[in-house]
Amino acid sequence: MARYLIYAGLAVVLLASGAPGVLAQSRLQGLPGEIRAEVEEVRKACAEYMASFVPADEMQGVKRIRLAGRAAILVDHQSLCNGRRATANCSNRGCDLKIWVREATGAWRLSFNEHAYDRTLRIDRPSGRFRSMSVDLYAGHPWCNPEPGKTYTTGRSCRLTIRYVNGRWQPQRAP
Repeated sequence: MARYLIYAGLAVVLLASGAPGVLAQSRLQGLPGEIRAEVEEVRKACAEYMASFVPADEMQGVKRIRLAGRAAILVDHQSLCNGRRATANCSNRGCDLKIWVREATGAWRLSFNEHAYDRTLRIDRPSGRFRSMSVDLYAGHPWCNPEPGKTYTTGRSCRLTIRYVNGRWQPQRAP
């Protein structure tokens, strides 16, 4: 009987401390299947690239945010693996940045999916309200207003400030 009390006490301590693999795993398991699968796939690639890779927190690179009052989940591939790892979570030119929004039906819809060379997110704390983001995208991206017929090398980019207004992404070229 004493042994069971010790095991129960240990389980309570581990849960309360947020020990890796106990409390954090339940938060990752609580994500919608499509999002959880994406996180696990990217992390698997990082572990294959770098055998010593272990996320500091199961939710690193994943943020629950609010988009115009609606629940959303942001997945930043760069943060999923403790930085950029070409061929694992990013390319040599940038990392994917994805945002899923929860629809009125309860379903999750991929709303933002871009390969960003650089990014700065403005999210209020502690509310998680998304304000805007500054991102560098490939210069040939339609939001960059490329010159018709012009070919851009992968190293060329444009800086955009992007807001979410009335259910739509609104990019604006930065000066």
